[in-house]
Amino acid sequence: KVSVYGSSVVLDEVKITLYDGSTKVETQITAKNGRYEFQVPVGGNYKLMFSRSGWVSKHLTIDTRGIHEEDMSDFDFKIDMELFEEIPDLDVSILDQPIGKAEWDASQGDIVWDLAYTADIQKQLEKLMKEAKEKQEELERQAEEEAERLAQMQEDYDDAVASGDGYLAKEDYEKAIEQYTIAMNVFDDDNDAQLQQLIDDAQAKWDSEREANALQEQYDKLIDEADALFKSKNYEGAITKYEEAITVKDEEYPHNQIDLAKQAIEAMA
Repeated sequence: KVSVYGSSVVLDEVKITLYDGSTKVETQITAKNGRYEFQVPVGGNYKLMFSRSGWVSKHLTIDTRGIHEEDMSDFDFKIDMELFEEIPDLDVSILDQPIGKAEWDASQGDIVWDLAYTADIQKQLEKLMKEAKEKQEELERQAEEEAERLAQMQEDYDDAVASGDGYLAKEDYEKAIEQYTIAMNVFDDDNDAQLQQLIDDAQAKWDSEREANALQEQYDKLIDEADALFKSKNYEGAITKYEEAITVKDEEYPHNQIDLAKQAIEAMA
């Protein structure tokens, strides 16, 4: 059967392919129990490849050359394989060579493993798996740090949006825009359409408010100038200023003052 390296968890959907040289002889896919079964022909040096998407492939060789007709019988050959997931930047070139070699041994009348080769490759595999474990632990640490960073960013984003909503409710558009912009910059996301709409709406209201305030300031300045002229009895000049004020903001007060100024001019005639 095929299982996850270092555990008893079986792997399904593992593609196991038998090759005679570069020629594909047969392919099987492991079921949910991770099991498979092949009948390896005699008279060839075969490669058995184990592969699964996202996992590191392994293979071994079975050499059935040298088996004569009188030796022909059913050989039960149990091969358990362990695979591990691909890890970025992990050098797995050692697995370009077979992890085991089996061949016909006439003296034993059986197919046996090359134990010397197995011992050597096992040492290399142990080193590889130690590196894999270290890299996996580093990846997990980085993933944890990234998760914490993203969680903090989300908290900062939510806080800034909530603050912006608060200022918007108070009609403090400048600070609302400031907080919404901070939120936008948290994830450096110019495609946050909902947040951009809040910024645009607040900007429009702020622009309108500033325009109204500017007009009010201009109006108040003209009224102050007109009142000063009226008080000094420069009624003609006062009328001119009141009329200018009306063009800025048409209020009742400057109209009334114009009438009073005209009455004063008539009274002086």
